[in-house]
Amino acid sequence: MTNRGTMANCAILLILVGCSAASPAQVEQVSTYECSGGKTFTVRRDPTVATVDYGEQSFQLSRRSSSLGMRYSSKGASLIIDGDFAVFATDKILNLKLCKERLT
Repeated sequence: MTNRGTMANCAILLILVGCSAASPAQVEQVSTYECSGGKTFTVRRDPTVATVDYGEQSFQLSRRSSSLGMRYSSKGASLIIDGDFAVFATDKILNLKLCKERLT
């Protein structure tokens, strides 16, 4: 095979490898928050969605733009995460404040 043929094959291989490479996986981050009064909730989140598990209830929230931390919300529920702290509220759950991430 000539140098020209080898170089062409290498170029095609590089293009194929580059095109087939998957984008980095959307890594799910899981955190549990402990709030004043002994209440806890768990958050599973990726860059676009957060799922909050509180007791027997589960809430799926979409990421929203925010000037303060990361904000996720849906109709009737909101979550704001700022560093190690979080606030979660729904139209029925209003007492989850002063929540700090539990370090494992």
